[in-house]
Amino acid sequence: MPHRSHISYRSRASVYGIFDDLEHVRDFTQHLLDLGLGDEQVQVLMGEDGARELDRDGQHHGLIRRLIRYVQSITDEREHVETYVHALLQGRYVVSVLLPPRRQDALQQVAGAFRACHGHFVNHYGVFVVQQLSA
Repeated sequence: MPHRSHISYRSRASVYGIFDDLEHVRDFTQHLLDLGLGDEQVQVLMGEDGARELDRDGQHHGLIRRLIRYVQSITDEREHVETYVHALLQGRYVVSVLLPPRRQDALQQVAGAFRACHGHFVNHYGVFVVQQLSA
């Protein structure tokens, strides 16, 4: 999968959530396939590698990412990144789903799939918008 810019100014509309176990991740990805969303739109992050990919301080992705993370330090997004990194370091899984640009129903369907499969701390990140979908 090509490198994805997680929760930054270059991010396309996406939904992130946390799963406590791999079985729920498997159920979730099957749910997405049933909805017609391909695996190229889904990324599963786990462990220290996943935490490094999220890059809470921007240290692994250059000056632009560090500046983005600095600006985010005054927004809810900073706390969100911290929550996702903390979950990864505790052995949980963070799943991100890129929303297809021409499917109006995709956000609600993906949010429903997260709920049905026991995902939590589910948030939608769009251009200039962060929307909490579940606690």
